Amino acid sequence: MPETLASVLESLRGAGWLLLILLALAVGIFHSIFYLRYYLKLCARMSVKLDTSLTTPSDIGLQVQKARLTRLEVVDRRLPFLYVLINAAPLTGLLGTVAGMLTTFRSLSITSSRPPIDLISQGISQALITTQAGLIIAIPAYMAAAALKKQRDQLENSWACAESILCQRALRNQPGGSAS
Repeated sequence: MPETLASVLESLRGAGWLLLILLALAVGIFHSIFYLRYYLKLCARMSVKLDTSLTTPSDIGLQVQKARLTRLEVVDRRLPFLYVLINAAPLTGLLGTVAGMLTTFRSLSITSSRPPIDLISQGISQALITTQAGLIIAIPAYMAAAALKKQRDQLENSWACAESILCQRALRNQPGGSAS
């Protein structure tokens, strides 16, 4: 087992500086995902405190809409940035593929009777590891971001339903409104 770990670490070391960029992207992506998930759960638990003096449906609607927009503003600002970070991961992996192939071709161009196989394998290794790392980061992050978007939309829909119910109650309680 220690030999396997040592070989994995050696392979990762061969992937170069792009793997550090991918690691930084992964930390940023998953920090944003966990933050947004926590924030959306917090928003779902928050109750909207309405001004009890509001009696018209338009006033109630404006107050609920204002509360909804202020709470979802954070999510609406951060989700596009999250998608930018997620899209950067496979592109950085692709850049690592190009850099690895350049290393491979450079080692093939060395004028000797036999090209140094360790340089060739290092270039191929860098190409494969960075591509794989970019995809390993991006695929679960895309799924998590889609789940966050769905959770955000469900929360907005539930607030819209609550707004509708409150407006209907206000209409019933107005003079001349239906008592049923």
